[in-house]
Amino acid sequence: MVATGIQLPRPVVKLIHGGIQAFAFMLATVALVATFKYHKTQGWADMYHPHSWVGITAFSLYGLQLIIGFTFLLFPKFGSDALRSRVALIHVSSGRFMFIMLVATALMGMSEASIYDV
Repeated sequence: MVATGIQLPRPVVKLIHGGIQAFAFMLATVALVATFKYHKTQGWADMYHPHSWVGITAFSLYGLQLIIGFTFLLFPKFGSDALRSRVALIHVSSGRFMFIMLVATALMGMSEASIYDV
């Protein structure tokens, strides 16, 4: 964590983190729906390029990550401490992996846009 001089209790930090992630997932859902609608109005095929498949995979994994994070890490009574500790390690490492995957998806999309003159 970045030291900002503000010390918040851990449950508050977890709630803020979960809230920001839930909001980001809602924005991603809106963007995905808008993309499919735009493709339909333009008469373009959906899921045609690797960018689409990597993006849908990243979106799905992000949703799964959000559900697992809320279930095991936000609610302290769900699961044993050992299970929650293992889930936390997986949660952190898969979060980093998904961030890299989302950056790769964005770069692939920009490359496709420049190649196909969209």
